[in-house]
Amino acid sequence: MEAQKRNPETLELGGGGITGRAMSKADCSAGDYTTTIPSNAMPYERHIPDAWELPLDLVDMPIWCAWKLVQKPGKPKPDKVPVSAADGLQGSKAWGGKKNPKPEFCTTAEKAIYYANQAKDITGVGIILMPGFGLIGGDLDGCCNSGTGAPTEQARRIIEAADTYTEVSPGLEGYRFIARGTFGGHTGNNRAEGVEFYEDGRFLTITGYHVEGTPHAIEERDLSELGAEYFDKASSDTKAGEAEPETGGGRGLEAFELPPHVRGWITDGVEQGTRSDRIFQCAKDLVRAGATEGEAVAILANPEHGISDKPLQERGGDIQGARQWVQRYAVAPARRDVEAEPDEFDDETGSTETAGWPEPVDLFASRPVPPFPAQVMPEAWQRHAAGLSAQTGFDPGGYLFVMLAHAGCLMDHRTRVAVNSSWREPPLHWAALVDSSGGGKTPILGAAGKPAMSIYSEINKRSARELMEWHKAADSAKKGEEPPRPIWKQRNTDDGTIEGMRDALEGNPEGVTLAIDELTAWLGSMDAFTSARGAASKDRPAWLEAWSGKEDRVINRAGKVKVIPHWAAGVIGAIQPEVLAQQFKRGHGSSDGMMQRFMLYQLRPAADGDLLTEPDMLADASAHNVFQAVADLAEEGPQHYQLDREAVALLQDYMQAIRVLAARTPGARFAEHLGKFPAFAIRVALTLHVVHAVAAKERPYTVISAETMERALTIMRVLYRHSEAVYTVLDEASEGARRLTVSAAEAVLAKGWMVLTRGDLTRDATGWRGANSGDAEAATDLLIEFGWFADITDQAQRGKRGRRSDGRFAVNPRVHEVFMQHSQRIKKERAERFQAIHTAATERQGIS
Repeated sequence: MEAQKRNPETLELGGGGITGRAMSKADCSAGDYTTTIPSNAMPYERHIPDAWELPLDLVDMPIWCAWKLVQKPGKPKPDKVPVSAADGLQGSKAWGGKKNPKPEFCTTAEKAIYYANQAKDITGVGIILMPGFGLIGGDLDGCCNSGTGAPTEQARRIIEAADTYTEVSPGLEGYRFIARGTFGGHTGNNRAEGVEFYEDGRFLTITGYHVEGTPHAIEERDLSELGAEYFDKASSDTKAGEAEPETGGGRGLEAFELPPHVRGWITDGVEQGTRSDRIFQCAKDLVRAGATEGEAVAILANPEHGISDKPLQERGGDIQGARQWVQRYAVAPARRDVEAEPDEFDDETGSTETAGWPEPVDLFASRPVPPFPAQVMPEAWQRHAAGLSAQTGFDPGGYLFVMLAHAGCLMDHRTRVAVNSSWREPPLHWAALVDSSGGGKTPILGAAGKPAMSIYSEINKRSARELMEWHKAADSAKKGEEPPRPIWKQRNTDDGTIEGMRDALEGNPEGVTLAIDELTAWLGSMDAFTSARGAASKDRPAWLEAWSGKEDRVINRAGKVKVIPHWAAGVIGAIQPEVLAQQFKRGHGSSDGMMQRFMLYQLRPAADGDLLTEPDMLADASAHNVFQAVADLAEEGPQHYQLDREAVALLQDYMQAIRVLAARTPGARFAEHLGKFPAFAIRVALTLHVVHAVAAKERPYTVISAETMERALTIMRVLYRHSEAVYTVLDEASEGARRLTVSAAEAVLAKGWMVLTRGDLTRDATGWRGANSGDAEAATDLLIEFGWFADITDQAQRGKRGRRSDGRFAVNPRVHEVFMQHSQRIKKERAERFQAIHTAATERQGIS
């Protein structure tokens, strides 16, 4: 922050000429005003103002948040995404959009500034024009002459008329002013003039680069005449453009920011069978991009554009008739639809191509799953996993999943976290990576488990040294005076038999971890030393108790009874889903819940790795230090934790949701697996609580907060989808929703939808017309969770159930870019099908 503010220059301009120091490209001034900007400032760079730089009456208002800058490919201006300084939620869906701003999203200026300074990915702070505060704002874009740095005459006149607090905007080539008052409803974005006026419900960035000579206060102003001057004028220009679109001087296609696939439809045309839908979609995108109706009509009916084939055909090649057709059947209804759309993803730039969208999941993969929520893990682990993934191309979430499991297993297994007086959970995990052969399971297990395994190795080496020293001492001691034999200490094993576990746990009440590559081999070896076979053998009940951390386990060996005081073991490995299915068929997935106790993570498809990528040695060392700190804590013996009341309340709500899901799940095995999710969540919360504390070089508190529980539930919500994908291999009953999800994705790509309704899917997506409501609801939820859709339903529709699948949905613009090849394949197949139907219909007519 201080580096950004050093070496300021005071810029003095009068009458448009420079009278002070030479200006940089970033310098702006208005009239005889001056502006102080750091000489090394760059457009849109990170800049957090101090509270004293801002108007006092603005600082006192609870309307502040942070923001981050996101530059989207192909866009000349970056998107500014609001971020809550209270909880880190971001985007206009989080703050409610201009039609429904949420007060809880905002905080005070001091808190927003503090948050922004602490968060490295934050670019600045800003305000939301919340209803009730009477604030209005204006933006003047591109007001500096690129050659002289002088402001335009228009900018100077508007600032003088507003006569209120004015500052230089983040791009350093424009101004923003804020007042109390009104524009008389004359608000909007006049792109032709570079003028934007806002009233309630807009997000505005604040730089603190005050234009001296304007008040350093938020003044009361009635700017109705100023608003009417620009937006009445824009309205009349629009009407003129509509009357004579071909000669009205309207903007052409190149003036509008459109998704690449939409621009391609307009210039190259579209296949038969989809032309009406595509023209309508193009019209909506043009309107969203700021085109007037006249401009949209002129573009879509331009004979030089391929998209015009349809309207020209409808009107026998008459251009004026084609324009009338486009106006009536495409542009006018498109404008009505766009005006009715909630501004779910509207940010400061007015872009519906929002920066708040996640990366969409590949629904065409064999088992599509969402990514692991890396943001809930310690930063050192995030960087470590990212570095490993950059080298190998393997899913970074797989590394984080294995690290989480090892951290829990590294803790003393006698440690407990209490939910209430009767429910306590140990920290250990049973965790399995899932993928087909060659998917990267083994290298991920090895690399992610390396810090924990190195600690286990040191424990084994220490035991070996102690045993060697004992042998030397015993050999030199007199008979009967030998020193006591040291207890062999170990925290891991690769012997998964009950006999092997008994020997390991007899001297290691802290618990051990079975870390093996293939869990199927472990399952097959469970009965190696018993005559019993199948699910009812004695091995399985013993392992079920090891997951629970049973005390006083009785083991009968060759007629001799031994009592193991603490019978607990973690298990970490990998399995192939097809092999898992075979195990289930052989009874290993029976109702004893053996397999259902494993948290499952389905690896996402690998990307291209770069073996020449240099490892982040600092991140690797930091990640190892976290594991070492967990191991050091375990050396102190068992610890005792409890959930606070708010965390218990979150868990209670989660348990209820899981029970509903389990009741709706037709697959018995998957339903049994879901029954273990609350216990998984508690154990994950305990692990996160400890690793975050030691990563911050602090001793963990004995009470686990609601914030930590929410982090754990964030992971569990993702793991739910991973388990669902894996159990689909076993329980075909859940396949219906998956088929609907893929067919909806294909329809989105084929139709080019950016906004759709359930009715659109019923008409155009295979299988949706006759789908049962349960599968349709589940498919809709998947499309939202996988980053394809966002629910923009304003309220329950009359006569409808009001559920998501009956509402309206925005489509992630990224899907049309990421899955362009799929789109081309689907369009080709649909065109061929349309042609076949057309040919068959023609032949039938000929016969008749």
